[in-house]
Amino acid sequence: GVPPVTINYRNDDGGPGFGKDSRLTFDPPTDGVYHVRVEDVRGQGGSDHGYHLVLRDPRPAFSVSISTDHPNISRGGSAIVTVNLSRLDGFKDAVDIVAEGLPTGITATSVRVEPEAFTADILLTADESAPAFSPPTWKIKAKAVDASAGIAEKSLDPGGPLGGWITVTPKA
Repeated sequence: GVPPVTINYRNDDGGPGFGKDSRLTFDPPTDGVYHVRVEDVRGQGGSDHGYHLVLRDPRPAFSVSISTDHPNISRGGSAIVTVNLSRLDGFKDAVDIVAEGLPTGITATSVRVEPEAFTADILLTADESAPAFSPPTWKIKAKAVDASAGIAEKSLDPGGPLGGWITVTPKA
């Protein structure tokens, strides 16, 4: 009983986090029974072709990664580490990023990834007393600015529990 609904789309291979799987977001205009027809871009399909269709409510979320797990900083100098934010299922909020548990003599700036952005840079600085090598103790904490979205905090351990060294090199 529901009239056909035309969905205009493009084959974008789903975007980050989806690999080559296509993704389509559809908000039904009314309650009712909907029929879905799936075929590939060449118009092929049928019983000898396999497809996996997932229908679910969106679950906005995010994940973070960094450009390097093992930054090198010259003594008395600084190094930039880029934080990459993957936005999933329409997550649009700003995210605050801080580095915690840094070795003695290492400091870091905090940064906010704004709602329309996907990356931001933190600046790691080594003072004159920073040791050349230190245990992998630092972590990246990412916290959604709008906690009402249900996404409180994510933590990233660079390099895992046995990695993530910050090396302080001699002055240039």
